Amino acid sequence: MLSQMKRLTGKENLNLGHNIGLGFVEAVLTGLPYVFLYLVIREMFAATPDMALIWFYCAVMAVLFAARVVVSRRVTIDGHTMGYDAGVDMRNHLAKKLKRVPMGYLLKTDLGTLNSTMLQDVAFTEQIFSHLFAQLVITISLVSLVAIGLSFEDWRLGLAMCIGLPMAVVVFTLLKCIGTHLSRTLLELVGKMNGSLMEYILGIKELRAFNMAGKRFTKLDKRLKELQFLSLKHEFIVGLAPLGFISFVELGFAVMLLTGVFLSLDGDLEPQVFVLFLIVSSRFFKPLMSIAMYLAEYGFMRQSANRIEAILQEPELKQGIMNQRLKPEIEFNDVSFSYIDDVVLKHVDLHCKPGTLTALVGPSGSGKTTITSLLARFWDVDSGMISIGGRDIRHLTPECLADHISMVFQDVYLFNDTIYNNLTLGMDNPSREKVEEVCKATCCWSFISRLPGGLDSMIGEGGATLSGGEKQRLSIARAILKDAPIILLDEATASLDPENESEIQTALSALIREKTVIMIAHRLNTIVSADQIVVLDQGEVIQCGQHAELVNRSGLYQQLWQAQQQSQGWTLATC
Repeated sequence: MLSQMKRLTGKENLNLGHNIGLGFVEAVLTGLPYVFLYLVIREMFAATPDMALIWFYCAVMAVLFAARVVVSRRVTIDGHTMGYDAGVDMRNHLAKKLKRVPMGYLLKTDLGTLNSTMLQDVAFTEQIFSHLFAQLVITISLVSLVAIGLSFEDWRLGLAMCIGLPMAVVVFTLLKCIGTHLSRTLLELVGKMNGSLMEYILGIKELRAFNMAGKRFTKLDKRLKELQFLSLKHEFIVGLAPLGFISFVELGFAVMLLTGVFLSLDGDLEPQVFVLFLIVSSRFFKPLMSIAMYLAEYGFMRQSANRIEAILQEPELKQGIMNQRLKPEIEFNDVSFSYIDDVVLKHVDLHCKPGTLTALVGPSGSGKTTITSLLARFWDVDSGMISIGGRDIRHLTPECLADHISMVFQDVYLFNDTIYNNLTLGMDNPSREKVEEVCKATCCWSFISRLPGGLDSMIGEGGATLSGGEKQRLSIARAILKDAPIILLDEATASLDPENESEIQTALSALIREKTVIMIAHRLNTIVSADQIVVLDQGEVIQCGQHAELVNRSGLYQQLWQAQQQSQGWTLATC
């Protein structure tokens, strides 16, 4: 477990030795008073008890009890500190890992499962240290010390006391194996249920519109019922393991009691020794029952740790080491790429000179967004090379690549934070005057100034308090503030109303001036002045040139242009 926790936290020093030592000291301080209790019992059974000696033994027991309280408090504090520190380290380690994995992993993984791992699985795993670890060390040490000490006093009663332990271990192990499989299944179902719950919350508007917000949303209802049934089954099966263990352990007490009575009747056992076993055995059997419960919990929590480790073992994008300012010249050289088994790009060649605008057009699924995603290195190419300034982007550090690129996509995500913090994301505190100036240039200030807090207004999860057009404008403002030499645009004006679109186009013109721009275009009339238009179909570049050249050449671009011109006069027919 130690090596696994080092992998989970990404840290070598977990300070376990200190906690193990303190746990053992607490166990010794818990067991030592029984040595003096035995001495008290012996003295009381003596012909002439020495009361002064008895009081001395009682005083020593009191001192040992006080020392145990002090050490126990220290064990509790250190254990919880170590556990919660491990939880923070695990979450940080997971967050860093998710920054380094390809976007394909995040797309194929259920968000509810990821959310469950980041929150619930980490919480379960940190409890191994904050609650279970210290208790296991103390309990196992105490049980071992008591068993050894009593066996030295009388090996026959000691053997009788432990006689049920081997069978208890066998039964516990068998039932625990069954419970482990069920625990894994339960945790997977919890992740799926979280995914269904997130889907329900995010889609509540659509569900209410179609009268599906209550029990009729069968997907969530089904998950909840499955979770209820499996949770009850899990509690029953997992509960059998400690119950079976306890049953066989308690058999040892009955055997010890019968053995003690038999030996006492034969006169082969001193009364004080039998009394000692009767009193002290409670410190043997009760902790053993606790160990069974701790181990059952540990098995469940270990499954959570395994789920975290499964994420940490996912292959990463290789990190480059080059960190320098590059010429904003982009080149795709024989690039091919697939999403799992779905081929998306086939032998794409593309050259974007500095300071030029390249427009990507084509039907849905032709690979336009994939080109921009590969340039931003959300994935790595299967074959070929993408370069900026003649340097393979795989050789650049993530920070260097991010400094070269600004992105304005159609699907805008804003964080549950202030407008100012969303606009200055990843920037070194630009002045509020500069932010306000950019907001005015991108037609954002008209709605920001109406908000009670202005730039300091909270905008909710995903920008929930803003309209689609307002979020799009903030995204454009954010890109202008970043001022990167390469701009990636995905139909940046698609969500804007007509009266603002022309002003935003002016702002975009200022944004892309003297920068290298790749623009995904659906409205072809917005790219007639592009330096080059790249036409994609089924992952291949089938045409490349300027508007005047392509519109007069037979091919897909001409067909798209003519279809859009015809659609501009479309009206809804009425009966």
